[in-house]
Amino acid sequence: MAHPVSFFQIQGSDPRSLIKFYQKAFGWQGTAAPDGGLMIAAEHGGIPGAVGPSTDGSAHLAVYITVDDVAQHLVRAKSAGARVAMPETRLPADLGSIGAIIDPAGNWVGLWAAPPKAPAATRKATTKPAKRSKAKKASAAKKKKVTPRRPVTRKA
Repeated sequence: MAHPVSFFQIQGSDPRSLIKFYQKAFGWQGTAAPDGGLMIAAEHGGIPGAVGPSTDGSAHLAVYITVDDVAQHLVRAKSAGARVAMPETRLPADLGSIGAIIDPAGNWVGLWAAPPKAPAATRKATTKPAKRSKAKKASAAKKKKVTPRRPVTRKA
């Protein structure tokens, strides 16, 4: 699949009872989301998702499709017959960006793109250990008391 489904959302007007249902029926556990929902971590063979409140009080089930460029795929989907439901929106905490379409059947479908990767020079700079100055190296050497080894002399 060129663009896999990478996230799901299950929403309703009573998020507490909805969360309890999925916990009881499927054993789903997760962490509290800012909107009062539950964030579900991906487990073996699955994808991450969320269960929680809907913005308009109605029930919704949504999937998010992974794309390289949200804005580009919104245009592409629109030209294929979809309606843009949400323009590209950058997520906080460097989580990438999302957007959404309404497909020809009326389904709300999310699009998600990973955050851009940092340039290689930036990544290397942050992963290398800091260099110690000569003064720090000398100080560290003084702290270590090194007893010089005496040459071994053999008697004939």
